[in-house]
Amino acid sequence: MLSNVYAVLSFLGLVFVLIPLPWNLRSWNVGVCALIFNVALGCLVLFVNHIIWSGTVEDKAPAWCDISAKLLVGIRIGVPAACLCITRRLFSIIRGGHSYLTQPQRTRVMLVDLALSAGVPLLIIALHCIVQSHRFDIIEDVGCWPATFNSIAAYPLVLIWPLLLSFGSCIYYLMCTYIVFTRRASIPSVLDASSTVTTKQLYRLLALLAIMLLYLIPSNAYLLWLNARLQPFLSQSQANYDFPRVDMLPSAVWETNSSLNIFIQMNVWVYSGFAFLISALLALTPEAYECYRTFLNHLGCRQLSPPSKGSISRPRWLSW
Repeated sequence: MLSNVYAVLSFLGLVFVLIPLPWNLRSWNVGVCALIFNVALGCLVLFVNHIIWSGTVEDKAPAWCDISAKLLVGIRIGVPAACLCITRRLFSIIRGGHSYLTQPQRTRVMLVDLALSAGVPLLIIALHCIVQSHRFDIIEDVGCWPATFNSIAAYPLVLIWPLLLSFGSCIYYLMCTYIVFTRRASIPSVLDASSTVTTKQLYRLLALLAIMLLYLIPSNAYLLWLNARLQPFLSQSQANYDFPRVDMLPSAVWETNSSLNIFIQMNVWVYSGFAFLISALLALTPEAYECYRTFLNHLGCRQLSPPSKGSISRPRWLSW
């Protein structure tokens, strides 16, 4: 029953977090687009996995498992990487340097964000092949899961990166909040000069990042510790032994193992939670309201009244 709940929440989270994506894409807002994309992809993968493997561990779709297991590796890196992109950009804006960037410099900044938000996850996906113990795991009611053998090499190559990226985001976030609170009086003028973000939008983004980082840092540290406890250490020579193997984990096993249960539950609930959090905060803007209104009108919900004329304009903070 509980697995059905998170399947429904994953689907709803996928729908609502994607609605504001078009106007973010049009504005080339790399950090927020990457965050929305990773969270939406996480919701999609877990939703499909639950539909296929609800109440079973049968290897029904091996090709999908190969793809989705790698996607889950990348998504776990992609979310903190996107947070790092956003905090870096906010720091550049509020310290006053962003308004003086030339167009080539802005393009270079965007390319750096793309390398960080897309290049790093793709690199970790490739490195995961080195420490992949077997083809994949199938967890009943959860679906396909990446198989990573517990070795010293696995930590610098794959496992440590979500925590490192979260720490990097936290450092930029703390610098942002320090500037905001120590230069509170001058912040509005700095934001007006940059023409990129308003004060309300800045505080909304800081609130979103605060909640996400408060989860990402302790949870990634805890999951790292749990992973070390759940699996014995293996040598590199054992990495690809019996690689075509598919391990299957019935719900009766993982639900009765407290550590394993916590590990799985923390991984499957996080993306739907992030999706609703992002949707709630982005829906506070007139632009997002217009996206939701258009979507609901397409579904036949005509009773939703449109915002007043002239209230919808291109969001300044998306001109990064």
